[in-house]
Amino acid sequence: MKRISIIKIVLIFLAFGLFIPNISFARRTKNADNIAVSLHQILVGIGYEQEAGEINALILEIFPDFGDLKALSPQAKIVALADIIKQNISAHSWSEGEDLLYFELSDVLNSRKSICFGYAELFYVLGKTLGLDVEVIPIYPGHGANLIKLDSGHVVLDLANELVSNYYQSQVFNWDENYQREGSIWCLKEGSNLPQIYKIVQRVNEQGIIEGRYYNRGWMLEQAGRTNEAVECYGRATGVAQAWSNIGLILSNQGQYNEAIRYFDRAIELNPYLAETFYNRASTKIVLGLHSEAVDDCDIAIGFNSNLAQAWFNRGTALAFLKQYDEAKESFREAIKLTPDPSILSEAFYNLGLVHINLGIINKALEYFTYSAQHNQNNAEAWFHVGYCKFQLGQSQEGIEAVRKAIKLDPSMKDRLPPEVQRLL
Repeated sequence: MKRISIIKIVLIFLAFGLFIPNISFARRTKNADNIAVSLHQILVGIGYEQEAGEINALILEIFPDFGDLKALSPQAKIVALADIIKQNISAHSWSEGEDLLYFELSDVLNSRKSICFGYAELFYVLGKTLGLDVEVIPIYPGHGANLIKLDSGHVVLDLANELVSNYYQSQVFNWDENYQREGSIWCLKEGSNLPQIYKIVQRVNEQGIIEGRYYNRGWMLEQAGRTNEAVECYGRATGVAQAWSNIGLILSNQGQYNEAIRYFDRAIELNPYLAETFYNRASTKIVLGLHSEAVDDCDIAIGFNSNLAQAWFNRGTALAFLKQYDEAKESFREAIKLTPDPSILSEAFYNLGLVHINLGIINKALEYFTYSAQHNQNNAEAWFHVGYCKFQLGQSQEGIEAVRKAIKLDPSMKDRLPPEVQRLL
């Protein structure tokens, strides 16, 4: 039998490509190792030291071939990576009572569901691993997306934009031509073609991503009524303006008004466009008797968004204390026009009633107190003042009925009645 030389055997195998699977397999293994190492480093960098191993394994299980995208151009990587993320991770709207944190990568990957911040984190981790120059950008109020730098400019990628069916990717744009910096935030310039949803953004580093998670944890804990834990998480998000604002509101609701003002002030230093912070600070200033300053804060909030019913309501309240009754009436009426919320409607009608009592227009005051009680049947003050107006107008029996409703809701109201009225009950 004729021998075939070793050289000829090698050449035959090479010719038929029989060595190629082994060579390719060896490269793939090495590439997978490199991917795993890069993933681990990036995860540790954004605060996942304890969970890095678990998250790494889940990523490689759900996206086993995503490392192959490394050979693509940056623009092609963005599209391909966004597609595989959306194919495997569905958008989720958090509901009160849920335990899973759909922005923590372990929960996102285990549940295959995510909110905006989870999507932004996941794209950041995978994109960084593939060599993209990518950031997480918090968007005010309460959203998150990614910013990717290309040689030709920047791209915004929003995997959770509810205005589009799958995800939003902007055209390439020049950052400095479209945004201007103000404190810790960036504001969209007039004339930019970018959607207004991206009007106010923040560009954060790795620490900023960690703080973003703490803010989201705090928000979910607050919704669950775990206020002390929420404050602790907010307190670790020192670069997030909304975290300072939320602590301020919690403190104000607890009666710690001066301390609340300090937190509102810091929130506004970080982001001077937080309309909600201005009208919440105004509410706190009303309690402290700083009525003129409260009006100024409400005016700023309304300047940002004239459709904020709460800002108009607080403005009316502050003006009423200043005895500027005509302006107060207009502010309350604006609040009533802008909200379907029965609690705000009830309070706005009630305050309008008080304004008309101060103006001596009792029949009009009765009308507003009646509206207030209709929008909130449990508003004891509204029923009490309905009764007061009825007595003033000589409708004693109807006044007694209204006062009885008030006392049933709040027995202490009986002590506010003059003795002659108490005897009638």
